[in-house]
Amino acid sequence: MKRNDFPKRLWTMITSLTVVRSFRGIAKKLRLSIPSQLVGLTRVLQSWRFLLLAGAIILLCLTPAFSQDSFAIEKESVSQGMSVIVKSTDDTFLKDMSLELQLSSDQDRQKQRVPRSKSVSTDLQFNIPADLPPGRYTPTLLVQNAEKKILVSGSIDKKLLIAIPVTPASSSIPLITAVDPSGVVFPDASGSYTFTLTGDNLSTIGSNENDSGSNRLFTSPGNNIKASTLQEVCWTEDVNSFNQCKLDYLNSKRSNPNKIKPESAEFRNATIPTGTIFDNPTRIKYENLKLQSDDSGKVGIQIEVQNIKSNIYPLTLSQVAYPVPLALAALVVGVFIFSFWQVLAKDGGKNIFFSLLVDKETNTYSLARLQFYLWTLVAVTSYLFLLFSRNLAQRHLEFIDIPSGLPGIVLISSATSFFAIGIGDIKAKGGGEINPQLSDFITSGGNVVAERVQFLVWTIIGVVTYAFMVLFMSPASIDGLPTIPDGFLQLSGVSSVGYLGGKLARLAGPSISGIGRATYKDGFLNLTIYGRHLSKNGSFEISKDNNQIVRLPKDTTEGTDAKATIKVITKEDSDENNAKTLEIAIPSLINNWPYREDPYPFTIYNPDGSYAKWAFYGPNNPVINRVDGGPIKKDRLMSLTIIGNNFDKEASVTIRPQTTPGLAPIVPKVTPISSTEIRFSVTIPAAVNSADLIIVNPQGESSDPTPLTIEP
Repeated sequence: MKRNDFPKRLWTMITSLTVVRSFRGIAKKLRLSIPSQLVGLTRVLQSWRFLLLAGAIILLCLTPAFSQDSFAIEKESVSQGMSVIVKSTDDTFLKDMSLELQLSSDQDRQKQRVPRSKSVSTDLQFNIPADLPPGRYTPTLLVQNAEKKILVSGSIDKKLLIAIPVTPASSSIPLITAVDPSGVVFPDASGSYTFTLTGDNLSTIGSNENDSGSNRLFTSPGNNIKASTLQEVCWTEDVNSFNQCKLDYLNSKRSNPNKIKPESAEFRNATIPTGTIFDNPTRIKYENLKLQSDDSGKVGIQIEVQNIKSNIYPLTLSQVAYPVPLALAALVVGVFIFSFWQVLAKDGGKNIFFSLLVDKETNTYSLARLQFYLWTLVAVTSYLFLLFSRNLAQRHLEFIDIPSGLPGIVLISSATSFFAIGIGDIKAKGGGEINPQLSDFITSGGNVVAERVQFLVWTIIGVVTYAFMVLFMSPASIDGLPTIPDGFLQLSGVSSVGYLGGKLARLAGPSISGIGRATYKDGFLNLTIYGRHLSKNGSFEISKDNNQIVRLPKDTTEGTDAKATIKVITKEDSDENNAKTLEIAIPSLINNWPYREDPYPFTIYNPDGSYAKWAFYGPNNPVINRVDGGPIKKDRLMSLTIIGNNFDKEASVTIRPQTTPGLAPIVPKVTPISSTEIRFSVTIPAAVNSADLIIVNPQGESSDPTPLTIEP
């Protein structure tokens, strides 16, 4: 795939998505005309078409080229004016003498084209210009206006070093060969600069004397030698002379006529420019220098020994301290996250982690969303770090290009998240536990799923590795972000296809969105379950008040021969065996689920083993604690008071004779006093020897039968 083919493929991808989404919308509208037996098959075919499209889009991102050419430079560095050999595995390029070697500079982002000189066997030879500035360059081969990557063997940053030719040093001319840190020097908190230079023919002593100065440091904005400035430096070799130099320096900078005393704290704590000579003498460390650069941040340094000046060595002065680019990137990302949190907090009061990652339909954490947000977070933070490093530290005012490979991995994660949502409409994963759990990332319906595990593992490996590489890149030398290898892009694409394929291959798991108000009536606990993909052939678990677990339909009796019943209220469109709403009636002679502050756990299991949990509050049925006013005498008008809980103001009282057949229940007129007290008067017929008292609220919720003591 050529680089300029990508927009066409992207347009094709967007067009394909639009067509498929339109087709799905038309299919939904026409579903009424499709026979019910074919609805499930139609949705499956649509889902596989959806998966094939996902695979095609992801494969577009796997590699930037299906046919790759191999080019390599076996040397990490080459001197100015020398030739460089580019080895090729394809001898067809030997015939094309228009090939050019493009060298992109790290410092000024300029590109130098080097024409091809000749070829030897399968090697391409290019002569490096003698006036090409030294530095590190990114090499690319220009073939018919297309750029081909070149591997630089032995180079950690994949760049080619153009060096100054090594010549025998003169016995009298000082020479600066290197500066640490190279390229960019960062200021400290006071705005001072520190660096160490390495060179030849340096003096073993340091002195700023005009007539016989040694290792005197001159700096100039850019390469303007005429504007060079001598840096005042106190040398540390001799303590006495250093202290005197420090005292003179500090007093020369004071506007106050009172001189600083050597014994004062101001003298001891003061920081001044210093110079230290190492390795007799090939290295000199200059500290706490106040330097001036040109508008582009460039500054040239020279060493003078016995009135002989060295070459000018270029440096770039950063506008900010070393940690600032990364800190600014983290700050901007933090502001975005805080803003999102504020918006989400106002809308729903949920924390940002919950709001961004939870699939509201199944109330579980979404693995596809996690991958998308992780790669987005790393990509945005890395890009901002590169942007601030180039513009603030390296002083290159530019709009940074997106590095190769990063759009591909972000597109893969976006496509995975997009298609996971589409597949979830057909094959939703099971809800599992009541509240979202971290285990949701590797489970579906409470069961660990292999493709989710590998998808999560490779996501974490990729994100952590990329973030680790970026964090340890220096803002002084970074000119691009790490390239994501084509092999890793392929692996990510295959992993995403496996993840999406697993979602399609599995049966839809149950998820519960709520349980309606529980009622206990006529010896049955009645529950209404709302959700998705609730199997009418599934099983259930429910805990009683004594924490004993009842398993349905196995444990369907509670002292009676009655069986639990499951009724489908609202069916799923794609499967007649699954429901959106179920009604369950559980037989029980007494209410084993009285109302309490802690809800009762409820679990539904589909036939494939996936499950979803929820909790419900027990029925708010009337509860009789005691009956005052007894004992009850037959054929007498008795005034009784019932003490208990949950009495409705329109509740009724029923007395059911137990041992005498043919007698109708007695329903006296009651006077509700409060939700805990009811009064009534009743006359018990002489034929009644025993009876149960029951309170019924207007909604049909009844109390457990309470035996009455009846005397002659």
